[in-house]
Amino acid sequence: MKQVTSIFLTIFLFASTAVLASGSSGTGGIPSGASSVDPYKVTETLKCVITEIKPDGTVVVRDKKQETTHALAINKNTRFTAQSKKEFGGRKELKVADLKVGHELKVVKRQVNGEVLRVRVLKSS
Repeated sequence: MKQVTSIFLTIFLFASTAVLASGSSGTGGIPSGASSVDPYKVTETLKCVITEIKPDGTVVVRDKKQETTHALAINKNTRFTAQSKKEFGGRKELKVADLKVGHELKVVKRQVNGEVLRVRVLKSS
């Protein structure tokens, strides 16, 4: 009888521990309290149009798909390229100074902190 009781208690303890451990995260295994950022998605891509270029180097764009506005903080690691070899005097590597209001861009940025990794000029107006 003691042996049956100890086996039952052991099974009960393991089962209750498993149930408690599975309830420690939100739905889908994402911890509760997590923001809307997908933890498995590293970057996001925006197709957008430049609406403003501020003196501090911040580029304000309008997302074509979602109709939202974003302020892109450009840093020294951001890589600029042009899709067409004919534009920008044949240069493939560009700078912030080459951007103008109305340019269509494809922007790749980190989803977690918003760091802009790559900017590709698709069309100039």
